[in-house]
Amino acid sequence: MAETSVSLRSKSRLRRLVVVLMTLHAIYLLAPLLPPWMKTWGDHKAKLEKIQRRMTLQETEAILGGPAGNYSSRTYSARTHSTYEAKLVNDPGDEFFYWNFDSGTAEVGTRAGVVISVRWYEHETRSVKEYMRDFLKWLGF
Repeated sequence: MAETSVSLRSKSRLRRLVVVLMTLHAIYLLAPLLPPWMKTWGDHKAKLEKIQRRMTLQETEAILGGPAGNYSSRTYSARTHSTYEAKLVNDPGDEFFYWNFDSGTAEVGTRAGVVISVRWYEHETRSVKEYMRDFLKWLGF
C-alpha cells in the first residue's frame, strides 16, 4: 500500500513537471507575439535620454510612446501624475509625470507645459533563475 501511494505521488509530480515545461515552451514560442511595449524593456532609459529641457509634454509623450501611465507588467500601484503646490525646491504648480516600465520609472517635471527636469529610477530586477525557483516552489516542488 505504501509503495502505491509513493508511485502515485511521483507520477503526479512528473505530470506537473511536464505541464510546467510545456507551458514554458509555449511562452518561449509566443514571445514574438508580445505587444511592442513589452519587447522594448531596455529601450526606455535610452528614450528618456533623448528628452531635453524646454521640450513640450506632447514631444515627451511622442518619444516615450504615449501619455504618462503604467506600462509595466508588474502588478503594483504607482503614481502617474503629481503637482507640487508648496514651494520647497519646486515652484508652485510644477507638475511631474511618471511612466512606469518593468525596467524602471521615468519622471518628467514640467512648468507651464515645458520640460524642466528628467529623471530615471531603476527597478530591482530578478533573474530568470529566481523566477523559475519561485514558480516551482509555488507548484509544490
